[in-house]
Amino acid sequence: MISAIRMLRLGNGPNLELFSYTGVRQSQPVVPSDLGIQHICIYVDDIDAAAEQLEKAGGTLLSRPGELPGGDAGKGNRYVYTRTPWGSTIELVTYPSAQAYERHTHLRRWRPGLTEPSDHEIQEQ
Repeated sequence: MISAIRMLRLGNGPNLELFSYTGVRQSQPVVPSDLGIQHICIYVDDIDAAAEQLEKAGGTLLSRPGELPGGDAGKGNRYVYTRTPWGSTIELVTYPSAQAYERHTHLRRWRPGLTEPSDHEIQEQ
């Protein structure tokens, strides 16, 4: 049975719908390397502030934010895996600098657009 539903607006990007179930058998949380879709990754502008906010909301950091490796590497490009209170894995990522892979292709990963101050006013209504 669904005991709670929350809708989150992710800036000027997609919405995220979260459910909490009760009264059903549940398995142990999975790890990001398990088969299937096991985590989502959310881009944040300030990874330290986002990690702190996640902890204050009851989540757990599975490590401290670290530098993105390999093709994602770049000055200030960082990530951290987290666990929600209900066991989902969420990766927080920020890549303010060009990434190493960009030297080898014209293709680019999606980056969120800059927001206007009025965007936050609309979201708070």
